[in-house]
Amino acid sequence: MPLPPPRPRGRPRRRPPLRPPSPRALVALAAAAAFASCALQSWAVFGPIPEGLPPLYLRYTAFAGLNNQLGSHVSMLAVAAAFNATRNPGDGPVTLVTSLAYSRRNFSHLWFDEYPIDHILDFGAFADYWRPKGINIVKSADTEGCLPLPLLDCNKHPCMVDPTLARRPAAAAAAAIRSAAAEAVRSAVREGRGGLPFVGLPFAPGLSFGRAFGGGLPSGGLPSAGPPSGGGLPSPGLPPGGPPSAGLFRWLGLGRRGCVVADLGWPAFVAPDWRTSWPAAEFLRGFSPPKTVAAAAAAVLAALPPPPPAGPGFGGVHLRIEEDWKPKENDGEGFDHVGRYIRTMARANFTAATTVYFASGVFQTMNATEHAALARRFLEAGVMGGALNHKESLVPPAAFDGLSTEQLALVDLLVLRRAAAVVGDVRSTFTENLKYMRQGDGAAPGSFFSVF
Repeated sequence: MPLPPPRPRGRPRRRPPLRPPSPRALVALAAAAAFASCALQSWAVFGPIPEGLPPLYLRYTAFAGLNNQLGSHVSMLAVAAAFNATRNPGDGPVTLVTSLAYSRRNFSHLWFDEYPIDHILDFGAFADYWRPKGINIVKSADTEGCLPLPLLDCNKHPCMVDPTLARRPAAAAAAAIRSAAAEAVRSAVREGRGGLPFVGLPFAPGLSFGRAFGGGLPSGGLPSAGPPSGGGLPSPGLPPGGPPSAGLFRWLGLGRRGCVVADLGWPAFVAPDWRTSWPAAEFLRGFSPPKTVAAAAAAVLAALPPPPPAGPGFGGVHLRIEEDWKPKENDGEGFDHVGRYIRTMARANFTAATTVYFASGVFQTMNATEHAALARRFLEAGVMGGALNHKESLVPPAAFDGLSTEQLALVDLLVLRRAAAVVGDVRSTFTENLKYMRQGDGAAPGSFFSVF
């Protein structure tokens, strides 16, 4: 059978026509290319998305009397310690920021004057004490550009912490603040604030961040939280300076400047468990008084009559202020404020040979007749030897020139820390702080006696 003639050279082979891709395939291809390009660029510039929160600043204000101010610091120290105990990998450092205090003008009128935070504590020594323990506390911080997180209730003066945060244990308060901060971050991410790297759009650092989150809490207030609480101070947390990355905020267009600043106002009633779930004496051990107040307390101690050589030392009594001398609803008829103290002083083995130092705001307003009558009651009961000793009776007024009402109360606190035994009312925050400070100082167990 003869073969077919050969195909002429150079003649093209006939192929079926190409079909155009479907619109759906084109869209998918374009989206995949844009996503891959954006992801690769973001990864190269910023690295992988880190876990955890960016640096967090907790800003608060000390308010009211000396011991309410001390309580503000202690509550926030407990919250910071709880953050350290429960921190996640990748979390930025938590820094406490406080610079102002508002004190009573006098013991009878709750009119508050503004003072620097140093007026009741040596802030440098205070910060130095806590820094090695993993808690950073500063007077000021550069928080410009931070994502603001207001946790305030300003319907009353002063602005107080959000009521949904009050009375939570330290660990639960820390968890609630963490959740609120995380929700603020997520809200900013969802709403595109901070110049987020959206697919198909150029990345623009800092774009529109002037309209940063400022609407307060997410609806419903702070989320519920309750991680397990533990006793004892946690091991030191993140060292000052924090991690090299700033967490999720590097993806918000803020580079290494990302942070959250939570405003708590007066943190009254936050972390009430600092007295029970944490070593309360440890929290109060770091307080150092200003040098002027320490000098006034030293002058009072030097002027105090020496106790008998064979005795244990001088005794201390905190009589509280004028308002506390009035009977309360549950005190019943025949309430005798001084009588309660006399009975407790006898139980503490105060005798007619005991040198006693009395701390109270009443001595600033008491006249000579009232003073003599009060001294007579203690002398006749045989629980005090010699005179009715208090700072106003021991040193001239010039020793207290320039001291505020709260600084005068701090003088009493410093003197009573040195007493061999103390009688006080545990319903008083002054007495409560004194009790824990004495424990931190190594006072003898059983050297505190509470009135009934």
